[in-house]
Order: sequence, then C-alpha cells, then structure tokens
Amino acid sequence: MKAFVLERTGDPNDVLAVRELPKPKPGPGETLVRVRLSPVHPSDMHIMRGRFGRQPTLPASPGIECVGVVEALGSGVAGPAPGTRVVLLNVCGSWRELIVSPAERVIPVPGDLPDEDAAQALVNPVTAWVMTMVEHDLKPGDWLVQTAAGSTVGQPPGGAGHSRDGLVQVLPRLRTAAGSMHDAPVEQVAQGDQPVALRVERLEVAQEVLSHSQVDFQASAGALTPLSRSPGSF
Repeated sequence: MKAFVLERTGDPNDVLAVRELPKPKPGPGETLVRVRLSPVHPSDMHIMRGRFGRQPTLPASPGIECVGVVEALGSGVAGPAPGTRVVLLNVCGSWRELIVSPAERVIPVPGDLPDEDAAQALVNPVTAWVMTMVEHDLKPGDWLVQTAAGSTVGQPPGGAGHSRDGLVQVLPRLRTAAGSMHDAPVEQVAQGDQPVALRVERLEVAQEVLSHSQVDFQASAGALTPLSRSPGSF
C-alpha cells in the first residue's frame, strides 16, 4: 500500500514522502479500513513541523481523521462488516491507503452523508463544541460574537448554539438567503424577536448591529471583549 510517511520533523515540503509499505493485517480486536478521504488539518501541519502537543513516534503517517470502508476484521470482532463505510474515532495516521483501528473506535457512517462531510465530522465539530459549551460555558440567552466564522471550526457553533433554546449568536461573515446583511436595515436585524446568526464582512459591522440591539451586553457573554482562552474570538 501507499502511505505518506514522516521520518523527521521540519517543513512539510522537505520531510513528507510517499512510501510503499506492506499491507497491514488486523490483529485480535482490530479492524482494517481502506481510507477514502482524509482531511488536512492545521494540527497535521504542526505535527509535521514538530510543534504539536501530542507528537507521534516516528516514522509515522500524518492524519487525525478519515472516512473509509471496512476491508477486514481481526479475530473476535463482530463488526461493522466488511464493505461498511465508517469513520475512526481518535485514530491517527490516516494519510495512507489502509489503516488498522481498534474495533471499538470504528463508527458506521449514515448512507446520506457525503464522504467530504464524513471525513471531517469529528475533530472540528468537537472542537467547536468544547470552545462554546465548555470553555465559554454558553447558556440560553447568551450572545456569542465570533470572528473567522467561515472555517470548518467556525461554522459549527451556529448549530451548537441553536441546540440550546434562546441562544442568539452574531457570527461575522453571514450570507442570508436574500444575500448580504445589508439587504435589511441594521436595526431590523438587531431587534428581531427570533434567534439570529449574523456573519458580516468586518468586525465594525458587528459592532454596528450590537449598537442597535436591546440586549444588555455588559451582562451577557462578554460581547466584543477578547476571550483569553480562545485567541481570535470576541
């Protein structure tokens, strides 16, 4: 099988190589998965440069999540059956054609979920959940003003927030069904009686929305105040 292999740390252009490796075999309690897609996360780049908090033992393959198809089962493993499309929970080294995973970390994927979504269904959503619901401990009625909301980490908080009744969010870089936020008066957007999610092009536009809002932001979740535990968030 082919695999991206990292034998030393440094600039990814210099240290990452494609290698031909023997086909792995699943042992007892393990599952062999043929990888279909594996995303490139910022953490992958940090791992290759040797500055991630949890470095693998080298040589190793980068990649911290993937979607694939079960190829074979080790002894004592009941499933998922070969041919099942799956994702792997906390199994590193996914930049390769075949990967062995503990069977309990193999999770079947719903049939209507595209590979492109399944391949990044774990790391970024969990990160977004921890940032909003654990680090910042958002409660119903809190407002979240978020910059850089267009990334795969930045987008999930909209869904995470609305899972809690009454949570209203202002997310810089909104595109509404009608187009830009400016298609409606700022006052109308800010004072609507429904939970809203706004993504605007510039922080000053978010400030304009908040200036017209009737919410007491001094008593809210520190709107427009830098949050020290998440650099780049407001």
